[in-house]
Formats: sequence, structure tokens, C-alpha cells
Amino acid sequence: MRRIPSLKLISIIILSVVCLFGEGLAQKQSAAQAKKSEPWTPPDVGASPKPAATPTGAVDASKLPDIIGVHLGMDPKEALAVVRGHYPKNLLTTYDTNMYMFPGPAYQGTIVNPADNHQDDFNFQATLPPEKPVVWKVTRTTKFMHTSHDTLLAALRAKYGKETVGIIGNTYDPARNDAEVSTLLWLFDESGKRVPLPNSDLASVVGCWNNVPDHPGTAYLTDEAREGRTPANGWCGASFVAVQANVGVAPIVEHMTVDMVDLPVVRRTSHTTAVWWKAEVEKARIRDMEKAKQAKPVL
Repeated sequence: MRRIPSLKLISIIILSVVCLFGEGLAQKQSAAQAKKSEPWTPPDVGASPKPAATPTGAVDASKLPDIIGVHLGMDPKEALAVVRGHYPKNLLTTYDTNMYMFPGPAYQGTIVNPADNHQDDFNFQATLPPEKPVVWKVTRTTKFMHTSHDTLLAALRAKYGKETVGIIGNTYDPARNDAEVSTLLWLFDESGKRVPLPNSDLASVVGCWNNVPDHPGTAYLTDEAREGRTPANGWCGASFVAVQANVGVAPIVEHMTVDMVDLPVVRRTSHTTAVWWKAEVEKARIRDMEKAKQAKPVL
């Protein structure tokens, strides 16, 4: 049997590898061309987005929406500094109370008191102990704006982006054009990314605002501790991070209210508050029982 010289054998092997590589590349190109020629299929825009996963670590407030610079997820102390800078002459009412249940004062939020009927109504609310407090809701009513409906819609879209949905006034129907838009709604996740409407009727989404307090000073965040019910359930509690602007449909807009809220952080922290508070109550009960055992009755 005649041997093939080593050099010639190496050349044959190299040539075979090149041929095989070329054939594989040709097959990949052919498959890509075939895929490219397939008709485009639109995404299922009606499908329900999965609830956003709970962020690990602290939420980055700078990526979440804001009103006058007060962001969802912001440290209340930072929010107060922003508010004082924006309303330097206004009296601020701070809700800092034990609400008849906490061992010490618990900061709930701040209200800006307008000096006259032309000034803004503004407030923000913060989560409760034992976790580090963050801003979870902000509300602002701007008065006597005297700006056109179209100009206001453009300004809101420049700030928050194209709305998730525009709503016809006093209905749960999507607006067909800007003239019908009475309310704008934007939906986000807790990383600040835009999300579509869930695959449910618009009424259930807008209904997420139900029972959410308009201002600090309520027992909303203590419902689970006091009554065993969470303040936000279902899709609302898992996913509702939203901005809503009520502008009306008048050609010239005088008053506008903008709200923003993060209900997932409410559900998480209110549960933590309930667990912590119940543990503190039990500790107090045990201390009181031990104290009672030491008391000597006088007979």
C-alpha cells in the first residue's frame, strides 16, 4: 500500500475542512434567507404582561417617574428638600405620628399648604417602618393654568412619553383622538420600563386607584396590621406603577391633577410593617404580664 506523503496529507485535510465549513455557511445563509422571506407576524398586543419581578436591592428612584422632581422610590428626606425648593414660601404640614400603634413617631408624608386659591395642592406619601421609608405616592393639582388642551397633552407626552392609554371622560373607553382625551395613563414597572395594558378591561386597571388615599394621615398602610387585609391585592398590588393626569376636554385647561403611585412597594412594605408591629405588640404584652406578676396586691 502506497503511503501519501505527510505534506500532501495535510493539504487534503485542510481542503476537506474548508469545504465542510463552506457548505455549513451556505446552509446557514440559505436558512436565514428563507426566514427573512417569511411573512412578519405582529406581536400579541392583547396578551397580559407578566407582573414585574420584585427588584433586588433598592429601587433606583431616578429611573422612576416624578412630579416636580419628587420621584417614586425617593428617600422622603430628599423629597422634602425638593418640595422646599419648589415651594419656598409655603407652609408644610408633616404627618409624623405613632398612629396609636407604633412605639415611636412614624413619618407618613407631607402636604404643601397653598397660600391662596391659585397655588398648587401638593403632597407625597411614604412607606412605614421597619424598612427604610420611600415615596410611594405623589399628587399635584395645578390651578389656573389657562393653557390649550393640545399644548398640555404635548407637554405631558414630552415629560412621560406617549401614554399607555388615553381615556374618554366619565367612561372606561379608550379615546379615539386627542380631542376625546380627558385622562392620560402611563404604566411602568419598578425598574422604570414602560409596560402595556394587561389583558383585562380598562375599568379594572383604572380601578387600581380605588381606596388609595389622596393624602397622608390615613391608616391605609396599617390595614394588614390592624385588620389582616392587604391594602393592594391582585394585579394592582403586583404590578400597578402608574402616572395618571386628569386634564378634562375643555379647549382651554385651567386645572389639572397628576397622580403617581407604586402599589407593589405598598404591598411589600405593609406586610413587613404588619409582621414587625405584631411582634412588637407581643413583646409589649409579655413585658406587661411580667410586670403584673411583680405587683403585690394590697388586701
